[in-house]
Amino acid sequence: MKRIFTILMLLLTAQLAAQNREVKLDLHSPRVHYYLDLADALDSRGELNVAQAAWKGADVWVLLRLDDGNIIFQKRPGGRFFYGVSPDRKSTMRYTRAQAIAELNWWLTLCYGLSEQDRQYEHLGFSQPCFMRAGDTPLETCPGEETRATIGVEPDYVGTKYQHSGEHTDGVRMTLWTTHDLTFAVLYRTDDLPCVEQGTGRVNFVTLVAFDIDEYLPQPEPSVGILPEDIPLGASLQGAFEVLDRHGFVELADAAVDQVWDEYNAALGGALGAADIQVTMSGRLDGAPCEITLHTATPGGTVHTVSGCFTDCYPTREALRGELLRRCEAIADRCGAGSWERLADGSEAFVIRNDRGSIALWAEQIGPVLEHEGEYRIVFVLRP
Repeated sequence: MKRIFTILMLLLTAQLAAQNREVKLDLHSPRVHYYLDLADALDSRGELNVAQAAWKGADVWVLLRLDDGNIIFQKRPGGRFFYGVSPDRKSTMRYTRAQAIAELNWWLTLCYGLSEQDRQYEHLGFSQPCFMRAGDTPLETCPGEETRATIGVEPDYVGTKYQHSGEHTDGVRMTLWTTHDLTFAVLYRTDDLPCVEQGTGRVNFVTLVAFDIDEYLPQPEPSVGILPEDIPLGASLQGAFEVLDRHGFVELADAAVDQVWDEYNAALGGALGAADIQVTMSGRLDGAPCEITLHTATPGGTVHTVSGCFTDCYPTREALRGELLRRCEAIADRCGAGSWERLADGSEAFVIRNDRGSIALWAEQIGPVLEHEGEYRIVFVLRP
């Protein structure tokens, strides 16, 4: 009896080991595909912006292909990619990138394992929202140009259709149609063709677009970059450029922009300064993304002024105020005490003066000039 038990255990161990060797499932597995709702994924220019979707905490749809042609398809809350339960299980904790990857891999393996268990006992779809492959078919939609434009794929485009009976969706039968390369998908109720309601523009479907999960997960902590007080005032333009270049800044060079700049400068009697006596660069200043411009009086001259802005924008002055105060305090801790001074336009700037010169920071409105409209950002000027 003992010998038979030992043999059975060895066979079971060998079987599990074979399964583990066969299925190496992780977030980069070719079995796994990730989607964002198109409404969450597009920025104001109509371009795919995964970082923006991650910032909003947009939900992620995960498609996991099974080896029988069917798929597991379910929505995973965006917060689960960034937060988890702390070891004491009394609070939440923010994930590092490594923790987020480990948790995602665990979840994918669990989903796959449960589906395999269901299939073993002929209960496919019992534990996971499993969609059955219904074959190749054109995307069927309600007639009308508006629907076609909103969905983004011609209705006669042939793709793959998957369906399930309503498990995990409160009994509502759902259909998922995907392009053959799985880069684009439409999710809708099986009994209702995808439509755009005339007049109101309401839709009864979800348009999904595939993306790279690496762009969505927590990103590595950025370096601090250069500090405002370390920007070399008084250096040659080339010398200052090289300092910033070593700290990861890149030049925003554009011949067409330079030409327009010079035309405006000429129209304003030289008040702006010619394009060849300044350089604009993009990088990280004090840990945040920014753009700065190095100004000289003559070609090849020394840098007499550095102006710039932190590129993060805020909807109101109040929303920006806390960040502005934090940056003012951080610079004052390093460079000396400062004070709030009134600018010519009536706004206030925080100004620090020391033996190297002055640093001024204030809030600037961009976009519409009407009160409470547009956006606001932090701008700064360094002078000797």
